[in-house]
Amino acid sequence: MNDHGTRIYLHLRRFGPFYSRLVKEHQWHELCPDNTTSVCSAQEVQLQTVYSTGILMTVLGQTVFGLLLDTIGPRYMTLVAYVFSIAGNVCLAVGDSRDGTDGLLVAGYALIGFGGMRILYASLQLSTLFNEPALYTSLLVAAYSFSGYIFVLLELDVARQSFFVGYALLVAASMVLAYAVFPVHHILTQSPTVTTPGFAVVRSHVDRPKLDQLWVGLKRQVKRRDYWVYVSLGSMLFLVVIFGGGAMPSIIAASRVPANDSQHDNHDLQRVYTNYLYPLISNSSFLFSPLAGYLVVHFGFRKTFYTTIGIFALLCGSFMLPSLPAQNATFVLMAAANAFLTTMQYVYIST
Repeated sequence: MNDHGTRIYLHLRRFGPFYSRLVKEHQWHELCPDNTTSVCSAQEVQLQTVYSTGILMTVLGQTVFGLLLDTIGPRYMTLVAYVFSIAGNVCLAVGDSRDGTDGLLVAGYALIGFGGMRILYASLQLSTLFNEPALYTSLLVAAYSFSGYIFVLLELDVARQSFFVGYALLVAASMVLAYAVFPVHHILTQSPTVTTPGFAVVRSHVDRPKLDQLWVGLKRQVKRRDYWVYVSLGSMLFLVVIFGGGAMPSIIAASRVPANDSQHDNHDLQRVYTNYLYPLISNSSFLFSPLAGYLVVHFGFRKTFYTTIGIFALLCGSFMLPSLPAQNATFVLMAAANAFLTTMQYVYIST
């Protein structure tokens, strides 16, 4: 399945503030010519390596943790994911290009992408408990997307080390909560309640017959025409978000600012767009997710997917708007595109 949505979007939303923090700290600026005050091409390559590696590991994590979820179950898959997330946050806290540990910056962002978001995997299978899984899924995606706002706090007067150590502690606390709340084994049937073992240690086991069933199901799935149509269209829309989101800081820098502003004012305005407006507005997908779920329930999957394609067409056009204030429309469309595509992904998976 093309199930990359929400984790990828969170990478896109938080990259703006993280990018600016690295630039502010002059990470990799030693690669630039002497007396260079702005980001040079060699430095930009390293900054984009952080982003691209994080995206790559996020996509890779879909396969790894999807397999773990189907074998060892939600509880223990979540614990493994949180361990990667904690390690990633610690790496981001201590990495620094000026002392030769810049590899930890790349590895840390990648580890967070690889393991830190898999809690949503375990949560989505709870949709089988509800009569209307589409509405539950959209609300869950909305709440999850809201977490992307936390990286905006990097703009506050807080040390990067303190920020990511605190984030690691928050993840550790969440890991304890997930251990108590999540079931050991899959929930396969609709039910008003489900019993979890709490803090009791219950041994999980690899369900080999289920692995065989998954293989049989996969071979049957790839023969379906709707599967390939969905994967093809979803992949194209997904690539729009990937390239557009990664290029957004550069698009903002190249956009025309209002007349009569000084060069210093222009820089400050672009910084506001990159570090505040971009993550805050584009991460407001939680406002659109319930609408997407409502449309699926009342108008069906096909019409809602047509609406999703229309939103992405508008988004592609908005990338070419030359005015900086007009990029606010791009941010709104990115939020709507995020909400609709992610909701469609999980509704397709759960039906």
